[in-house]
Amino acid sequence: MVEGAAPIPLFFGHHELTIDEKGRVSIPSVWRRVIPITSDDRQRLIVKRGGAAGGGGGGSKNAELVPLDTYLKTSAMVPYSIESSPEEEAKQRRVFSHVWDLEIDKAGRVVLPDKVRQLFGLNGEVTLAGRGHHMEFWNREAWNAFQIEEMGR
Repeated sequence: MVEGAAPIPLFFGHHELTIDEKGRVSIPSVWRRVIPITSDDRQRLIVKRGGAAGGGGGGSKNAELVPLDTYLKTSAMVPYSIESSPEEEAKQRRVFSHVWDLEIDKAGRVVLPDKVRQLFGLNGEVTLAGRGHHMEFWNREAWNAFQIEEMGR
């Protein structure tokens, strides 16, 4: 770690939560305590399409939540140039096009955009699972099915 640099937070365990009719859901306080505060005194997260859990791409079954500073550090590693190859352009689109910036409010909640809730069936009962440097929002039924599948391996 670079001296003076903030450590990248770790998220582990899982929490069963409820999304209300306005799309609001609480981030557990144990996790809010490790999400960095931005220079404008806010706690911000990026929500994006989940990765490997559902096969990636359009087949993912979850939405990932990443602290803004972690997302900025990791996205800086994506090659970018004006004359990118088709493969680089595709990767850039995956990394930058399907993301939404969220702010944790004073009550410890975020509002999940309608598009995110529709893509992943995130309404009512959900599971927020830790996955190291980020979190995953799962539809509760999809999470339970995934857990059964994983136990059978």
